[in-house]
Amino acid sequence: MRGVVGCVRDVGRWSGFVLMACLAVACGDDDSGTNGDAGLSDAATVDLCAVDNGGCDMLATCTNNGGRADCGQCPLGYDDPNGDGTSCVDVDECATDNGGCDALAECTNTAGSFTCGDCPEGYTGGAESGCLDIDECATDNGGCDALTTCTNTSGSRTCGDCPAGYTGDGATGCVDIDECATAADNCDENAACTNTAGGFTCECDPGYSGDGETCTALEDCLQILRANPAATDGEYTIVPAGATEPMTVYCSMSMNDGGWTQVFDQDIDVAPGYRPKAEWVSVNPDMPNSGQYSILDQLHRFEGADGTYELLYEWPDGPMPAGYVQWTQGANPMDVSDNARARISNVTMMPADQRGCQPFGGLAVGTSASYLDGDPGGCWWFAVGSGRGHPDGTNRGIPTYSQPNEAGGSNSADRVRLWVRKLPHPDCASILSANPTATNGTYEIDPDGVGPVEPFDAYCDMVTDGGGWTIVFGATGAAGEQALVSDTETAGDPFAFDAFNVDRAKKMALSARADESIFVRRTGPWLKADAPLFDENLDTPSSESHVAVTITANDGTTNPDAFLGYANYNIARGGDFYVSRDGNTCAGTTTQGVDHHSTAYWNLNCGCAQHYLYSYQRSGGEAAGYDVNTSLGSWTGTSGCHSADGGTMAFYAAMR
Repeated sequence: MRGVVGCVRDVGRWSGFVLMACLAVACGDDDSGTNGDAGLSDAATVDLCAVDNGGCDMLATCTNNGGRADCGQCPLGYDDPNGDGTSCVDVDECATDNGGCDALAECTNTAGSFTCGDCPEGYTGGAESGCLDIDECATDNGGCDALTTCTNTSGSRTCGDCPAGYTGDGATGCVDIDECATAADNCDENAACTNTAGGFTCECDPGYSGDGETCTALEDCLQILRANPAATDGEYTIVPAGATEPMTVYCSMSMNDGGWTQVFDQDIDVAPGYRPKAEWVSVNPDMPNSGQYSILDQLHRFEGADGTYELLYEWPDGPMPAGYVQWTQGANPMDVSDNARARISNVTMMPADQRGCQPFGGLAVGTSASYLDGDPGGCWWFAVGSGRGHPDGTNRGIPTYSQPNEAGGSNSADRVRLWVRKLPHPDCASILSANPTATNGTYEIDPDGVGPVEPFDAYCDMVTDGGGWTIVFGATGAAGEQALVSDTETAGDPFAFDAFNVDRAKKMALSARADESIFVRRTGPWLKADAPLFDENLDTPSSESHVAVTITANDGTTNPDAFLGYANYNIARGGDFYVSRDGNTCAGTTTQGVDHHSTAYWNLNCGCAQHYLYSYQRSGGEAAGYDVNTSLGSWTGTSGCHSADGGTMAFYAAMR
């Protein structure tokens, strides 16, 4: 028997292990224990760590130490609950603060350690170092449609709604809605709808005016031309003044400044050629420019604002050379008899000096073979609505004029047409004459007819001194306002004595029609002169004008020896306009009311003497202020000689 007891060195902790070790030790054969010490000595050299890691946890280091197995520490990532290395328990790092991984990443526990998953989509960086949100909107609008708003969110983005006029969404794309094709527009039935990106536009058809959502038929071809200067000859729809239904007419937009509405067209080569003259009152009213057409019964709807008619009688076809007569007539030809013809004016002819048996007398209801003619007496030259051809020699056509005699004695045409053009009132006096109950306000006027000045809304004083005044200027008395001669328009309400000014072209056009001027002060008094404010040279550089006038104050006081004038140069310090009388000044004696003592203020007298109206300012420029030095009855002085910027008088100036 082997000496088991003698091999036991440490009963308790090591007993089991020593016993097994000792079983492998060769002890003495006898019981005397002779070899006992030798057995113990051999046990001290046994590698106790070789078996089951010496009782240490397999993760701990076992060290054989003189017959004793020592256990090292548990490795990093493990707990040692016994404190001796015999049991190493894995630490779940993920259980605490997600193992130190970013909160957006997944922590996975591993034996003795852990791993951090990738940052989620929409983030950059590492899970250990931290996940940083990607601003998707910073690149290509985040993939959202360019028409929408990209909003960055944590790890993603959102796309806003498509704007009005588009379908779809910001993420998949916005598609334009064709409102015109889907009848989703709100255009007037007389307007053209044009699709645009995200919307549409409405434009009134030719012959209509408005914003496209509401379109109103215009009254005549001139209105159409002014609404659309690019309009060309052709058919248009109009609703003449007083009519309730639209009608189709032919407009000439190119002949004699354009804007002519055709009211009659007879071509003898279009069947039936001639008609009984009474039929020509109305023929094929829906077929303008057809050669057999008349709306003479509608001519009254084209009466001008001042009660006149601007007419053009034209023969475009041979055999005689093409020509025309253009004139203004004081009454509707349909209402005028042969022996009581209306007054005519502004007559132009091609060729010149045309006549029938008598000089051209304007159109009237004829007594011979045409419904209307322009030849007073029994002849019927300038015929409108011929019932038969005219025996004029070689050609039996529509009689146009007798003199000058054309070659071969052919003074009749195969085709004639009559046109009318309706003009606005030329000024406020014309409006008041046509409507005596008209009140102060704005009215459309056209002072030069078909001239270069387009019709415009004018302020009309229908009350002061009988009314009919067209206002062209207003001053408040503040510094920096325009001068009376200025070409710079200023919007304002002169009736409220705001600053107000129209351009020189309008001033000249109104001056050409006017024979009186008036200055109306905020405080009530007014001063009137029997001459217009300006002449045709207002817009010509370095121009001035001085005219003798009689001036009258609102209390009836007059001065028949006054002067009115303007200058558009040498006015840096004022003197652009004046009303004055002759007399002495500190620079001498005036001539035509002014002494011209300084080129800084050309029409300002020394000391402002003798002025019923003057302009003066301290600083330079086009601005001016106005005052009164010399009184005339109720037109009292405001200042001896006021030189500060801006005057002390608020007023407006007008003409009629």
